[in-house]
Amino acid sequence: MVQSNYSSRLGKQTPVYCQIDPCTEPKYHYEPILINVSISGYYIIQSSSTLNMTGYLYKTIFNPFYIEAYLLDTDDDNAGNNQFRFIFYLQSTSEYILVVTTQDQNTVGKYTIIVTGYITVKFSDEYVVGNYFQFYRLLPIFAFANERLQLFDHF
Repeated sequence: MVQSNYSSRLGKQTPVYCQIDPCTEPKYHYEPILINVSISGYYIIQSSSTLNMTGYLYKTIFNPFYIEAYLLDTDDDNAGNNQFRFIFYLQSTSEYILVVTTQDQNTVGKYTIIVTGYITVKFSDEYVVGNYFQFYRLLPIFAFANERLQLFDHF
């Protein structure tokens, strides 16, 4: 088995979003990370941090205004010590987005993502758009309900 690591930091400059709906004010810092594998198979994806981490795993698209869309799984403590862990079958023909955030509002700090599997995993943040929110494979803006569109007025 091969281990791949991605280290980063949630900070005051990272975007914020809501983990529940309805939301009046986004307060959870997050970072979306694109994950690609070249060999399909089971992979273990887990966090390592002093923060109380939560992970959301998406297939192809992450939309911070509609967090339920394309969501495959979520976890906050399967690795123990307030760390998330997924054991998931990842396909080489698909892209996955791991959204890293915390269980607590307005929390910042360092973290590492550890992926164990058959081969080295590619991590990327190349699809990042904007300072306040990020879309992967940008969705047509008109596809969102009117109340979702009103969120743009807050940024």
